[in-house]
Amino acid sequence: MKAITTTQQLKDLNPKLFTGAIGSIKQFNEVPKSFFSPTYNTGQRTDGYHTLGNAIHEDDGFFDVILPTFDPATEKLGALEFDVDHFTRPIIALSQAEIDAYVQQQEYSDDAANFFNQRKADGQIYLDRFNAYLYRRVVNGTATKAQAISALNFFYEALHPLTMGYFELAQTKVNALVTANADLIALKTKINNEITAYLNTE
Repeated sequence: MKAITTTQQLKDLNPKLFTGAIGSIKQFNEVPKSFFSPTYNTGQRTDGYHTLGNAIHEDDGFFDVILPTFDPATEKLGALEFDVDHFTRPIIALSQAEIDAYVQQQEYSDDAANFFNQRKADGQIYLDRFNAYLYRRVVNGTATKAQAISALNFFYEALHPLTMGYFELAQTKVNALVTANADLIALKTKINNEITAYLNTE
């Protein structure tokens, strides 16, 4: 990575490369292959500029970008600046608010958070599939619309924990439901078996 400070001369010689304000720092993944140098072959485009010696590149203002090692829990990097013979970013201490935000972000992305985020997503998918299953029976003629609505009402509260990914709690609540309706008993068995199968694959 290379960087160079934008000057009026560079803007005049290479208007397509330098569009920023005078004094702004422009980064390059590598030195340009073609370049109008203010110090080498002045006034003419140099093709193969990137193959020239590092001394010529530095005379024109191209220097390496060297970033320091820092602790993201307590520090951050500031704006790019020139330091003697290279460009770098100064290390800046985080404010307490930034530290707190960092800690919170880490908690949101740790293994436990990822586990429950996946659980919540899977729970919602299961609910969507169960609802579709109930209405598919109506479409297929194996159940009436009244039966589908009755099943939704019967299982709604018990299955609600799935929206938070609480499969075990949903299973406990479903198993606690009491009914003499044969269709609801069959659905209860189906739900219990499917949740058990999900938990066994974790």
